[in-house]
Amino acid sequence: MWPGLAKPADLAFHIKEAVDVARTDRVGHGVDLVHEDDWQRTARTMAARETAVEVPFTSNAQILGVRGADHPFETYRSYGVPVVLATDDPGVSRIDISHEYRYAAETYDLSYAELKDLARASLEYAFLPGESLWRGNPTRDGYHAVAACQDAGPGAARPGADCRDLLESSPKAAVQWEQERAFQRFESRVGVRR
Repeated sequence: MWPGLAKPADLAFHIKEAVDVARTDRVGHGVDLVHEDDWQRTARTMAARETAVEVPFTSNAQILGVRGADHPFETYRSYGVPVVLATDDPGVSRIDISHEYRYAAETYDLSYAELKDLARASLEYAFLPGESLWRGNPTRDGYHAVAACQDAGPGAARPGADCRDLLESSPKAAVQWEQERAFQRFESRVGVRR
């Protein structure tokens, strides 16, 4: 929903009700946040509950005409709301997820570390079963491995016994571990300092 496409009264509550009434884990698009009643409270609640927002930049621009400074991407991030980049419908938009990351980097002047955390969020807030590799609220506190996997460091070639147990029992943690290995390979190849 966006002004001009819906009446102001119809923009005042959708995200708030999804968060407060339905207690959703994720909000799709969420471009009308700042047009809602008491939107700051909604953003704080989303951050506290780790309710992620899916951001398909290209879809938002094509369908709703929302782009750049008009998009609430930076607002969500400033409130600590987990943000997950998405493609919505790549067949219609004619783009892939790499395009969305590039758009985010160029439009919002994001650093490599910020892009890396957006990629981590895509798995942290995915509907994957099992425990996370990350402890606490990583959007707020940073991505730090759970105690079982701290010693070797995420993505290490030989995780310790406790970490191996986690990776074998949790599809989510296993995919997150592989993502860390992919980051390490990329960073080694292109010379990114950690």
